Amino acid sequence: MLTLAGLRPTGGRDAQADPDGSAGASSSESRWTYRYPRYGFFEQLRVLNDLRTARPPLWTGVSPAESESLAVDYGLQDVKECTQEDTDCNPETWRRLMQQAAIFHWSWISVFFAALIVPTLVLALKWLMPAELKKYYSLDWQARHGNREAQSIQGGL
Repeated sequence: MLTLAGLRPTGGRDAQADPDGSAGASSSESRWTYRYPRYGFFEQLRVLNDLRTARPPLWTGVSPAESESLAVDYGLQDVKECTQEDTDCNPETWRRLMQQAAIFHWSWISVFFAALIVPTLVLALKWLMPAELKKYYSLDWQARHGNREAQSIQGGL
């Protein structure tokens, strides 16, 4: 997901920021590069939830003036929610955003359930295993037949 958090000015006088947070030169004159941020686990969950609910991205580390300027320069404007009272929105863009959010939501749900099914199948396999096979894979049987790892585990218990 491309967010403005990774856009950073690169070298030179153009990259210097004024005390008010605006870029030293106009944003079209300054040079920006993008570095993918390293998100922690909970930050990744927040980004996934933003995608699932069609919320605009959180632009961390960017001043409001910079975010407006970069949104205009790179076409990253947030889609305005269309309501009954509001006529200052693009219903087609809003509908497309809602469709993308729905697709992402169902993809997320599918992956979540797939992640639940795999461990469940492993447990089912262990429960449905024939008694002779359970005995063969048991720690006690393996230790009695010379498996050093099983013996060291059993010795530690």
